[in-house]
Amino acid sequence: MGQSVEHRDDGSGRFGASGVLTRDWKYGFGVNKTEIKGAWFEFLFLPNPPEASPSMSDICQIDFEAFAAHLEKMGFSRQRNLVEDGRWMSDVFQRPGMRVELFPRGEADEPLARTIHQCVEWVQIR
Repeated sequence: MGQSVEHRDDGSGRFGASGVLTRDWKYGFGVNKTEIKGAWFEFLFLPNPPEASPSMSDICQIDFEAFAAHLEKMGFSRQRNLVEDGRWMSDVFQRPGMRVELFPRGEADEPLARTIHQCVEWVQIR
């Protein structure tokens, strides 16, 4: 019953699982570890097939700004993460002992209201 979790057999202690949400979307979650970053949990939505760019309308239950507002209410500070060309990559939320990074994705390519509405595509918690 439920989703089976796979453990890496390389001694890293990493584990995770994935499954199908809709015809166009899968999900994945797991715990990863590196010597530099330590351990972190992540949850993400994955297009199916991977090279596709489907609308998130069917799975956009996690609104980016609503999620961000909840983190801020819990005492997290918020910082926008821009990449080299100035594009918005994610928002980083921090408080002592914890870091949460949210990665946005526009809900759909059209209409405009869904283009500018941001869903959560990926969450990392350290």
